[in-house]
Amino acid sequence: MRKLKISVLIIGAGPAGLSCALWLVNQGYKPVVLERASHLCGMLRFNHHENDWLLGFPGYTGQAIGAKFLEHIQSKNLDIITSALLTSITQREHGFLVSFTESGRQIQIESDYLVIASGMRPRTPVELIKLSTQYPQNFLVGAGELYLDDFKVGQRVALLGGGDNAFENAFHLALRGVFVDIYCRAEARARDEWQARCKENPNISIHLHANIGQFSVSEKEVNFVENGELRLADVVVVMYGYEPNTDALRKISPWLDTAINEKGFIKVNVYQQAPIERVYAIGDVTDRPLPCLPSAIGQGSLAAKAIVLDAEGMLQ
Repeated sequence: MRKLKISVLIIGAGPAGLSCALWLVNQGYKPVVLERASHLCGMLRFNHHENDWLLGFPGYTGQAIGAKFLEHIQSKNLDIITSALLTSITQREHGFLVSFTESGRQIQIESDYLVIASGMRPRTPVELIKLSTQYPQNFLVGAGELYLDDFKVGQRVALLGGGDNAFENAFHLALRGVFVDIYCRAEARARDEWQARCKENPNISIHLHANIGQFSVSEKEVNFVENGELRLADVVVVMYGYEPNTDALRKISPWLDTAINEKGFIKVNVYQQAPIERVYAIGDVTDRPLPCLPSAIGQGSLAAKAIVLDAEGMLQ
């Protein structure tokens, strides 16, 4: 078994984790970043839509922004391990012992500080996850799997969700001649702007307080029931929002429970410190309000600066 001793271990190689690693490297530290997926940049690698909200990147898609991040990171001497499956995280008196597997090898890392940047994933019922695996052309999970150019005039789409993502994508599909039914489990939560646009488009129907279930596929058509009525669609798109990636961490390290709130997010203070000594959390996995790409990057740099100050006994 390979064993390493480092100062900072970062779990997650999305924008927050990479930002934290960059700032630590620039301050003379040698962090190690563990990423469960085979690629870096988290959900950015699925974001093929134009993102005009990040200063300095006009006209870039999320994927293009991620490519620029990687270009920057690859110019640094950073130790990033992909396809890393965590098996245990043990809390010690002055740090942590993290065990994981990578390419069949068992590796242990002793770290003075732990930074959790595990991000979020689309919130999806188990039944729909199974159907998306069995019928990938008929069931799409999250905005990242929805490519507008893949749809044809006259197709029928059942869009499950009531937030901005659901209404915005419904609107753009309708502009392409697609018939869209938006099924909200309660009231719509999208901004008034998107609700108004969708209500005015004749290709869009909005169903509130919709109880959806009993999905099946026959001859490439999806059948399901909404409030007791049979419905049909060519494609079902699931946009029920997102949930934090903390469930796997809690299974292998129950001691983290004290740092996680009732919704599964990690509690942090103004320095991104969790309520456990030497544990920091950054990005979408935290309980900080209004998560977005710029704030994830900023939280990564803030945590790095706080760790350096704490290591030098200067953090107030």
